[in-house]
Amino acid sequence: MARKTRGPASNARAGATTEPRELALRAWIDAIASGVTERGAAVEITAEYGFSHGQLAGWCRYDPEWGKALAAAHAAKVERLESDLRAIALGEVVEDPSVAKVRASTLQWLLSKWDRDSYGDQRRVEQTVALVPPPPEDTPEAIAEDALSMLTAEQRAALLRRLGEGS
Repeated sequence: MARKTRGPASNARAGATTEPRELALRAWIDAIASGVTERGAAVEITAEYGFSHGQLAGWCRYDPEWGKALAAAHAAKVERLESDLRAIALGEVVEDPSVAKVRASTLQWLLSKWDRDSYGDQRRVEQTVALVPPPPEDTPEAIAEDALSMLTAEQRAALLRRLGEGS
């Protein structure tokens, strides 16, 4: 009897032998939830099952159920870091203060990389542009007259000489 795996159902298009794939995906996602990076977890999966990081990520990208499981694993990883950081901040972890400070700054850095929306540097520029037609009195001729009226008599004479219209 085949061993039933936990987790999302397999993608029927992937072929009949999906059990190793499902086992590899479940192991990869569990490793990510425990705090290992995607690529770090994929190294172990490649050694054990022969699936690369690209294959694992691709399956999660194209199968919505596995994609949700991967997102939940990343959320669990961030939640674990938040919990560790909170424990350090509240003094629940008794250790040398300098070590606690380094651990806290490392956890903050990891959070800024793994959850950029919540903890990363926000560089968001919002710009609203409204295209408004010019007023009817702003014809090209009127704009040219306004520009000419701002010139001194000497500047106007020099411009007209350049254009060949003046003396």
